[in-house]
Amino acid sequence: METLVLHLALVVLGLAGSAYFSAVEISIISANRLKLRQQSKRGSAGAGLALDVLREQEQVLATTLVGLNVSNLAAAAFATSLIEGWLGVGWKATLLSSLGMTLVILVFAELVPKVWAKLHAERFVIMTARPILATEQIFLPVTAVVRFYLRFLLRFLRRAPQRPLVTREELKLLVRDVKGDTGHGRKEKMMLRSLLGFSETTVREVMVPMPEVSSIDRASSVGMLRALAKRSGFTRIPVYERRTDKIVGVVNVYDLLFDPEPKDLLAPYVRPAKYVPETKRIDRLMVEMQREHQSMAVVVSEFGSCVGIVALEDILEEIVGEMAEEHEVGGRKIREVAPRTYVVDALTDIDDLNDELGLDLPKGRFDTMAGLLLKHYGRIPRTGEFCEIAGVQIEIVDAYELGVRSVKLVLPDGVGTPRDL
Repeated sequence: METLVLHLALVVLGLAGSAYFSAVEISIISANRLKLRQQSKRGSAGAGLALDVLREQEQVLATTLVGLNVSNLAAAAFATSLIEGWLGVGWKATLLSSLGMTLVILVFAELVPKVWAKLHAERFVIMTARPILATEQIFLPVTAVVRFYLRFLLRFLRRAPQRPLVTREELKLLVRDVKGDTGHGRKEKMMLRSLLGFSETTVREVMVPMPEVSSIDRASSVGMLRALAKRSGFTRIPVYERRTDKIVGVVNVYDLLFDPEPKDLLAPYVRPAKYVPETKRIDRLMVEMQREHQSMAVVVSEFGSCVGIVALEDILEEIVGEMAEEHEVGGRKIREVAPRTYVVDALTDIDDLNDELGLDLPKGRFDTMAGLLLKHYGRIPRTGEFCEIAGVQIEIVDAYELGVRSVKLVLPDGVGTPRDL
């Protein structure tokens, strides 16, 4: 009876060791160094030890490899001995032991601990940093041999060990961790933030909505176009037919200037428009526009209506931004006019505004501050009206018959320092 209990305890111990080393292996691979570095800077001794462990990743992985094999072999050997004492020596005991232990090891010593450790990688590495370093010293003679053969094999195959790749989230954390809130430091951080989010940004986020677009009817005269170009300052102007949301082309003012035989009507100068869906990513659109030598595209919704205009300059500004005192968020200006008080373009995206000012404005079936206000009022608010949403006092600064242009936000105490990312 004592032998049975001892063998059973050794099997459980072997499985526990296998689960432990499996969890260590996946946590070492998955742990975010930047998060650990931030915790270490805040005074976490465990995070500092965890960083020491990650710096010796090759040695630690060799240790987990040895530990896994020793634990699995021990668990399998004692399980076989236990089953043979029950069924006797023979193929039945061997088969039952092999199948049973394979299933148990796969589920309880591989899948479960690895899934858990991947979800809690940083926490687990911090908790087990000291035991890992101690185990590393115990297995050092064996792991030294393993590492020697590993390097020999890699050299033989002419393959250098690859350094761990840095993820997009790690880069964002790195940029956020860099100090420099004024001058060039802030400008560089804003540009890095834009670059990191560039491939995830859609056309809808950078387009100029149709109500803000300066456009002209196809039946207009050249004189009317000249007047519009002078008034708006734009050289490329969308052309509509009967309705402003039915864009049929684009006219370039320079075509009129360099035409040896000027026409009276606008129609001969209209070029075909490029149409793009509002869900298209701007990195792909930029490549297309450069390849096709297009400088402007018409943005259409899923229902086929024109919802805005996007120019190549809008896409490039998403990277370089507007580096003026009035900074931009997602292409929309916000201006600090007093402590915790901002005047904001009503078409600023809610997500961008929450991120920039540390707010918690609600989201719904709308994207912008204007959409939030229309939802809140159930109508188009008037200039001078006040409301409070999510603790933020909002004043309508500029409204017109079709919507809201700008608002003033007064933030509650403890909120209102723009975030770097």
